[in-house]
Amino acid sequence: GKVTEFSGTETEYHATKDYISASAMKKLKVSPMHFKEADKVTETNAMIFGNAYHCFILEPDRFEKDYYVFDDHAIYEVLIGEGFKSPRSTKQYKEWMASEMRVIGDRKSLSIDDFQKIKKMKDRLMSHRYIRTLLSDGVNEQGFIASLETTAGQVEVKFKPDKFNEKKRFCVDLKTAADASIDGFSRSAAEMDYHIQ
Repeated sequence: GKVTEFSGTETEYHATKDYISASAMKKLKVSPMHFKEADKVTETNAMIFGNAYHCFILEPDRFEKDYYVFDDHAIYEVLIGEGFKSPRSTKQYKEWMASEMRVIGDRKSLSIDDFQKIKKMKDRLMSHRYIRTLLSDGVNEQGFIASLETTAGQVEVKFKPDKFNEKKRFCVDLKTAADASIDGFSRSAAEMDYHIQ
């Protein structure tokens, strides 16, 4: 069927229930109840890390609005220097933490160690000339809607490639993996149903 750009906001894209996404298809594959309860799933640390990496690579301007890099090393060292054996259980640390929570607001918190890892991963990714080329041109996060012809009839679908380059006719889907070897990633891709995307 015909593929059309989705012209609404990101919130409207996610709220559109007339079209099914790859994520929803994966949940439906597990069971109808997983599909029905999709909005109630809590993010795991791995999901937060993957989403933060994705945002840092593709939408760096949005990264600071959505994520807060939590670094308590300085206050920890000060309290250790003052002789506290358990700095995180002190009144000073708790007061510092309360002020940090006000600064964090609605943003997702990311540890300084995870942030350093994300920066190193970006440097490694961008050191590859071909990857740099793939990520340099095109549009990030452009939503699309289409009708998918199936044996049971047409299904209305929506999808949002991480990067879309119309001129070169390709889409990029950025993924993180604990094991990036060919065998390890192949297993992860099968387990995570990446082929649906």
